[in-house]
Parts: sequence; C-alpha cells; structure tokens
Amino acid sequence: MLPRGIYAGVKVGENQLLIAVTEKKRKAEIDEFVHAMKEVCHV
Repeated sequence: MLPRGIYAGVKVGENQLLIAVTEKKRKAEIDEFVHAMKEVCHV
C-alpha cells in the first residue's frame, strides 16, 4: 500500500493491524484506504 502513499498501520498480532484515522483525513482519503485494504486482504 505504500506505493499508493498509504501507510497501512502497525502489526500488533497475527491478522491484527492497528490503524488511526483523524479528522484531518477527508472522506475520500478514508474510502481509498478501505478500498486498498480490501484489495490487499482479497475481500
């Protein structure tokens, strides 16, 4: 996801990822993150 300019988060366990979203992110940026995560996770 880094090639897209997205830092996915911090691995905290097997199949667990810690993420943070702030009010400084626009809805479109959060939607892009969700879309990218779905691609990576094959959902």
